[in-house]
Amino acid sequence: MIQTMLGITGGSRLCEIGILNDPEDPRFYNILLEDEALQYKPCNDTKLAASAKHSKIALLDPLKTSYEQGEVIHVIVQVYDGYGYKKTTGGDLLRATMHDREYNYHASGVVIDNLDGTYLVEIKAFWTGPSIIKVILAYTREAITAVYRVRTEVLSTRNVYAKFQNGAYNEKSLCHPNRGRLLGATRNAVLCNMTVINTGMPFYCVKPKRHNLTCEHWKLVSSKTPYPTLSFTKCESSLFKSIHTNLTKTISVDIEPESTCKSPPRVPISKYKITKTWTSREPTGYFIGKKWNFVQIHGINNSCITDCIRNKRIYMIGDSTLRHWYLNLKEQTKCVATTGKWTKMKWHKASECELKDIGFKMGWYPHSQPFCVGNTWENAEHTHISIARRIDNIPDNENAVVVFQLFMHQLAFHHTVAQGRYKLIRKSVERLLRRNKNAVVLIKGPHTFSQTPAAERLNDCYVGLFTKILYDIFKGLHDRVVLLNNQDATIAAHIAWNHPPQNIISAMLEQMFYFACKK
Repeated sequence: MIQTMLGITGGSRLCEIGILNDPEDPRFYNILLEDEALQYKPCNDTKLAASAKHSKIALLDPLKTSYEQGEVIHVIVQVYDGYGYKKTTGGDLLRATMHDREYNYHASGVVIDNLDGTYLVEIKAFWTGPSIIKVILAYTREAITAVYRVRTEVLSTRNVYAKFQNGAYNEKSLCHPNRGRLLGATRNAVLCNMTVINTGMPFYCVKPKRHNLTCEHWKLVSSKTPYPTLSFTKCESSLFKSIHTNLTKTISVDIEPESTCKSPPRVPISKYKITKTWTSREPTGYFIGKKWNFVQIHGINNSCITDCIRNKRIYMIGDSTLRHWYLNLKEQTKCVATTGKWTKMKWHKASECELKDIGFKMGWYPHSQPFCVGNTWENAEHTHISIARRIDNIPDNENAVVVFQLFMHQLAFHHTVAQGRYKLIRKSVERLLRRNKNAVVLIKGPHTFSQTPAAERLNDCYVGLFTKILYDIFKGLHDRVVLLNNQDATIAAHIAWNHPPQNIISAMLEQMFYFACKK
């Protein structure tokens, strides 16, 4: 059936990935949507879930003995449960990678859920020589159901608190971006509407009870422990301990120099349709050592960056991922700081730098609440200005490059919180593009990561869902706004922490400059 759909016959070759290229289909994002996930009851037997040990993988075309460089390799995965029985439904989140035997070359593949317990993997042979294909069971369907369910049951998986201060008086209270959810969790407590202070992004806190404290006395913010109790079953908690597990079985393939599948030339960025950043699943490149090698487009090299940024201003608005971008680019360009010196690595205050001789300015700006600052109390004023307000404040005639992200600090909440914020941000983007013809707008898409201190509360299960949310909300702007989707690189590199290492950041920045320097 699948072979017929692909047009595969004995010895045939396919040179392009593209079996499922419909962004309207949830499978394009390799996700299980909430409505479907919540049809399943909480699991009580881990052995009924998908098993990395028992699941099997095989080349789709058993007659193939070798592959050519540039050819697409097709692999079929049959998922089995812990009892050794075939699974007959989909919904598990699988990822795929390939590397050579010396671990010098790395690439990620595309996974398609056939909804019957089998999964099709498409992975392109970018290099030659013996190579190994691996499949990762990132999340079982039962774990995904649990992620969705708990966010409908609790206020959030880690809370945000406000501290109100007036002289010697102070009081801590619970906050949330959804008024109805906060009222339900606090039995209809009186709330402070902080939306205006939060520059248009909905945000509410329980009003302090002391008569000498009012809503205007909000001074500090924190996401202190202890974390809320989550209603995971014993089975679900156990499954979270085994996320991102490689299937025991792997596939070895031999890749020969290209013959039929000629590698297409890279397209100059001036001719690249940015709608493809939203609609293509084709990988943007692969790793040679630690360097990401782009295969679809070519733009500027590092020596030309100075010309690119001349008389420009770059706005990086979001969380610590973009803060790391800012630090990397600041060091690379020798940009001179114009704001206060950082006193700690986890800096949550807007920072700016400039190069006066070429008229370049750059800044990193944290997004507004909810912004989880950690287990300390910090000045709330530092995280009051929203992405939307920052964009609205950009001058009409400025050569502005805007990169924004909203992901990590939204994961503790139901995904509709981020959805609502992106809708407000879209309106600001539309206004900017109408009034400033020089502006370039890019969205840093969510990236994958495999390890967190508390996987049940903070994980990359929502990567595909957030990408789909972005696609849906920014419809009509796909030809004006660039989606910087780096999931192929983070999957290929198997990055562990939610903060990517320097080589990944360099690849992300290189992709950004392709589009920032297009005009």
